[in-house]
Amino acid sequence: PPEINDADDMPPEDVPDNLESEQQPPFFFLSYSRRDRPQIGVLRDFLTGQGFPHWWDEDIAPGDAWRATIAEKLSTARAVITFWTAESVKSKSVIEEASTAQAAGRLVHIRLENAPLPYGFGETQYIDLRDWDGTATHPQMAKLLQALHDKMNPPDAKQMAERLVTASPIAMEVRRGRFSPVDTPLDARPEVDNARDLEARIEGLKQNCRFINPMVLDRLRYQHPEDLIHAFAGIEAAINAPALSWYGVDDAGATLRACMDYHAARESWNPVLVAALNRIVVRIAELQPLLQPRQVPPDEPGAKSPEPDPVVRQRDVGEVKQIADQAEAILATSEAADILNPDAIDLMRREVAKIRDGAHPSQEFGDERARFPKLRRGVRGLAYATGAVIAAVGSGAAINLLTAPNSAVTLVKQLQPIFDRLLQFFLS
Repeated sequence: PPEINDADDMPPEDVPDNLESEQQPPFFFLSYSRRDRPQIGVLRDFLTGQGFPHWWDEDIAPGDAWRATIAEKLSTARAVITFWTAESVKSKSVIEEASTAQAAGRLVHIRLENAPLPYGFGETQYIDLRDWDGTATHPQMAKLLQALHDKMNPPDAKQMAERLVTASPIAMEVRRGRFSPVDTPLDARPEVDNARDLEARIEGLKQNCRFINPMVLDRLRYQHPEDLIHAFAGIEAAINAPALSWYGVDDAGATLRACMDYHAARESWNPVLVAALNRIVVRIAELQPLLQPRQVPPDEPGAKSPEPDPVVRQRDVGEVKQIADQAEAILATSEAADILNPDAIDLMRREVAKIRDGAHPSQEFGDERARFPKLRRGVRGLAYATGAVIAAVGSGAAINLLTAPNSAVTLVKQLQPIFDRLLQFFLS
């Protein structure tokens, strides 16, 4: 067949967001630039070995009309797997295929190289295989395999709710009669050989933040966007929390890294500030083996499933903000004060703030490449926190330890509709 998926090719004909063909078993459509065929062939062979049926342009039979065949396969595939490289981001046909799939909720896209993704794909979280090690247990490959499994066998609301709770990096534990957020798994805190060293590292991180804070507040002299103020405030809140949580520190670090990456900090901000912020990023990474609970290896029984990614589209922004407003109102109730300690309330409010920042972005941070990732992080974080409270109360064991068990029942009744609405974004 003729070469397709080239930057100079015409996009495929418009096809309806179709019903799956009853004449063929479910399969995945591989969308890529023909110039990347050797690289994509390796991934194709790997997916074949994992048992995922797929179709690509090499499967067009001699004599078939390639344009009509591609249109038919694109419309009947269970999902479209798009591979983004320096070549494919320039390909009209790849972009068209990915756009068609995203509009139908069937896009699974993979970043293989550092080229920026084409505009318009911020609503769907990509899977990052730039450092894939060739194994099925690589975290991002595990996420891809889970995503493909979900496209083949879509989970229902109950199954996804269970997955959110089991995949969550946080849980709620009763301390002094109220829920406090703790890292999961609860009984696998890392062994610290030198407690003083850990204390010194945390204190050093706090000192670095105190040193950087005046630079962050002085936007004029240090040439950075307002978004850095919000991202840095998250770092300070996380490391100064009375009960230090790896989840809180890591989540705040991810927000800071996303802010620096989106705004091209290295090229446009004051170099002294950038160097100081990079030190913060490095110091946070050094804390991981000292703070994050030991995890069951991905290939062993009891391992966590990959963290689910919500899909938040432009049309969903108003609803997501409404959910955040409702959550904020619940956090201000007497029931919340009775049941959640300040760390738990602060954690949930930080997730609410991410949603609000994404729903009403500043002019500098309003681009979809930054806006939708922030909304997704907020939706997932708020789902984790509300799900953790609901699960803890539902287990029955914790409720007897609370100082106000009746308030716990009331709080869960208030949070359940929030969790159920958030859940829908993971089922898209």
